[in-house]
Amino acid sequence: MFNEKTYQADGYDSTWRDEKESASASVQTTEFSVREQGTNTGKSVSIETQTDKLKEATVATNVDMNRLADFLKAVCPNMLNELNDARITNAMASVKISEDSSAVTASMLQELELANDNSNEKLFVSALSWNSTGNTLAVSGSYTHETWCYHEGNVHLYTFNRNNELPAMSTKILVCGACVTSVNFHPTVPSVLSAGTISGEIYIWNCQDDDKDGLIATLSAHDERITHVTWISNADPKKQSILLASSGLDAFLNLWDVNVDDSVVKLKQKYSVGRARSINAANSTTKSCVRGIVEFDFSPHVSGLFVVGLEGGAIVKCSLLGAKQLPVSEGDLVSIFDPSVSAFEKHEGEISTVTFSPHRNDIFLTCGSDNEIRIFNIDQITPVQIIFVEQTLHAVAWVPYQEKLVVGCGDNGCIKVFSMLNGQQIPNAASDNKTTLTQLALNKKRTDMAVFGNSNGQLQLWNFPWNNIAIHDSFKRL
Repeated sequence: MFNEKTYQADGYDSTWRDEKESASASVQTTEFSVREQGTNTGKSVSIETQTDKLKEATVATNVDMNRLADFLKAVCPNMLNELNDARITNAMASVKISEDSSAVTASMLQELELANDNSNEKLFVSALSWNSTGNTLAVSGSYTHETWCYHEGNVHLYTFNRNNELPAMSTKILVCGACVTSVNFHPTVPSVLSAGTISGEIYIWNCQDDDKDGLIATLSAHDERITHVTWISNADPKKQSILLASSGLDAFLNLWDVNVDDSVVKLKQKYSVGRARSINAANSTTKSCVRGIVEFDFSPHVSGLFVVGLEGGAIVKCSLLGAKQLPVSEGDLVSIFDPSVSAFEKHEGEISTVTFSPHRNDIFLTCGSDNEIRIFNIDQITPVQIIFVEQTLHAVAWVPYQEKLVVGCGDNGCIKVFSMLNGQQIPNAASDNKTTLTQLALNKKRTDMAVFGNSNGQLQLWNFPWNNIAIHDSFKRL
């Protein structure tokens, strides 16, 4: 049943370890580089909608006057006692105003200097403008002229870098045929910029492409120096477009229809404000008296309403609606209209600023070399408030989102903040330096930032704690 049988043994080599050959080697990556490039946001379009008006349901009210009288007799004594107790309460006795002046003191963040190609002449900052995104600043410099301008004008563009600082050198330079007197960015297209020159020309650029000049148009706009260029809304409610307005010492204010997409610019309308008649009493002869426009501003609240400042301190209320056509002269390419409505009490000096309040539709201010800031109601000839300043201010502006604050700059590098509540300067608002400040521009997006230009061609970027300044000023009046 069982058999014995022997098998031969077999063996196998172990393979639990494999030996492999290895060698060391090193490699080098390409050199790492960093490059910064400023960009602007794309074009935006705003659309307004209106819901249907709801019909309010009328409910008949039947009031029992006897019961109402009984209720008031019962409640009134206790309510009066509570109001009297609240009037003499000490609940606010522990509230103290901070004595730390740093909470309301502005600080200078940066100081830059424009490149001066003509070292034999002194360059001063003539105009400043932030674009609609608050990221790019346009700066123009100019020289003092006793005769015709033979300089090449430049507009320098500065764009904030990733550290929220302006670069030491401008990111782009736009060239003009003469010194630039005014610059202004488009209110909705952040890359479109306009500039006016001392020779009466207007330049319009699209600065979106950093590698190209982007010049849209060059216009022979005025016979004399351009004093101001700005973008305004079309007074025609049927046309939701933006127009370019320009003024000059030739006493004309021109409106231009600018088509950015097609690079087409047309003169839409021409207005004459400063051309009046005067009589020479010595020989009873009538002479033509022309006062150039030095400043103007359109109301952001009332369509077609604007105020003009003329040479000699005159202030004129104007309106595009109902402007009277003037007799046509030989050589006039378009009809000329007189938009004058009435005159306000004039300054005893030259006007440096005319600007409407962004907060109230009936208020605007003016500033002149007579060291006065005047607050006007649009329907009142005399100013409702006058702020007297010790040093001459060359530029004044309303503070964005702070209805009761205005800021100005001027001689000896003064920066002054004033309260509209009492017309007094707010102390510790800013420090003074020695160089005259010629221009200012407040950033409406980075609301605490402001830039100033001085008579040495330098820029100063400041930080203003506007909320703290306004709150501190309000508590001071408790």
